[in-house]
Amino acid sequence: MPVKFVLFDAFGTLVRIPKATHPYRQILKEGIRQGRRPRPDDLHHIMARALSLSDAADHFGIKIPADRMAEIHGALEAELDSIEAFEDGIRAVDRLQAEGIKIAIASNLAAPYAEPVRRL
Repeated sequence: MPVKFVLFDAFGTLVRIPKATHPYRQILKEGIRQGRRPRPDDLHHIMARALSLSDAADHFGIKIPADRMAEIHGALEAELDSIEAFEDGIRAVDRLQAEGIKIAIASNLAAPYAEPVRRL
């Protein structure tokens, strides 16, 4: 049976984050400092919704001062800017597409991480 499509996991397979700052985790840590207990489904809520950092803080009822939120936004931007493609992954995608095989790329990271994957 011929291969019709290939599904790749984006991070760790096609791209990587060499300078991880974990901005969404920073939001949750701010909540811990404020007495909020982490829940097992916290990351699911972040990953399953298109939440910005501010939206994530609001969703969890975490109050973050503007200067700290700006710092976390800067960390996210730095992390997104640091994302780079694996050369062999790009070559594999190019070869598969040249053969007419459809490509799908999935990720379980938050919505802002999609743009660098598309770009690369």
